[in-house]
Amino acid sequence: MDPAESERHVVIHRRGKKPPLFWVQPGSVQTAVLQELDRDQPVYFLYRLQSDPGQRPLRFDEIAAYHIETLRSLSPRGPYALAGYCICGTIAYEMASQLRAQGETVSTLIMIDPVD
Repeated sequence: MDPAESERHVVIHRRGKKPPLFWVQPGSVQTAVLQELDRDQPVYFLYRLQSDPGQRPLRFDEIAAYHIETLRSLSPRGPYALAGYCICGTIAYEMASQLRAQGETVSTLIMIDPVD
C-alpha cells in the first residue's frame, strides 16, 4: 500500500455483511458509538493529510470529495453509511450530497452535534 494512501484511512473492523460505515475524521465521541455497533458492521475511519499552512484552507466540498475518493477506493459502490461528529458531521452531510448527485445510495447518515 502506498504510504500516502495508508494515511487516508484506518480499518477498525473489516468483516461483516452490512455496508461499511465510513467515519469522517473521528474524535473521542466515536468510542461510545462503536461499542453499540453490531460486530457484523465493517468500520473505516477516514482521515485527510494536513494541508500546507501556506495554502488556503480547503472548503467542505473539497474535503468531502477527498474522502469520497478514499471511500470509493475501499468500496466502489454503495449503499454507503457515513458518520461524523461536530464539523465532521457537516462534512459527512456534504459527502452524502455529492454521492447522491453521483447516483449513489447513502443508506445511513449519522451526524452527531453537527455545525450549521
